[in-house]
Amino acid sequence: LLALVKSAFPELTNQELALRVVSTTDNIDTENPDFVGQLGSGRINAYNAMTYDTSQFVEIPPRIDSWTLAATDTVQGNSNGIFDRDEIVHITGVFRNFSMGAATDFQIQLMTDHPDLTILDNLSTIYPFHADSELTITHELSFQVSATAEPGMAELTVAMLVDGTLHRSSPLVVLIGKTQVLMVDDDSGSNMEEFYTSIMDDEEIR
Repeated sequence: LLALVKSAFPELTNQELALRVVSTTDNIDTENPDFVGQLGSGRINAYNAMTYDTSQFVEIPPRIDSWTLAATDTVQGNSNGIFDRDEIVHITGVFRNFSMGAATDFQIQLMTDHPDLTILDNLSTIYPFHADSELTITHELSFQVSATAEPGMAELTVAMLVDGTLHRSSPLVVLIGKTQVLMVDDDSGSNMEEFYTSIMDDEEIR
């Protein structure tokens, strides 16, 4: 079908060609009630692809997910990679739009109900998110660790908003402080533990 459409519209770029095919499909959700929203834009229709003008195209929604999420203490922290008490931590996210449809207004929101974390900057700037592309949002979201936080794992949520509505969310789990390490000496007296304890001493881990 792509070759057929290309022969009729030789001026189209590859992306424009793909958009013409996916935007002129027949919706088949009614025939497949158990798979609504899981069948792309529908069944391809060669006649529509060859004859429709752009005003007849169906709207293709964006399909955005997080590619990577990372927390860092290099902006307002001590840059040691450990999220200590009272420290401010910033979030960077790389997001991917897998769809041929774009999002005009895309932003991310940081949330948590963890008692030892306080959200400082919870909403990013609003960005346009182009079709079939990646978007990196750096250090716009942040949280602060409580002065009395206990060491351990803490979970946050990064919500992806399209036009102000929740599109998808991803968890972000971070380690707060230094946790205790249990070491078992079972090397039959060869003192291999000294290798590990020296590293732990250097890192001030107890």
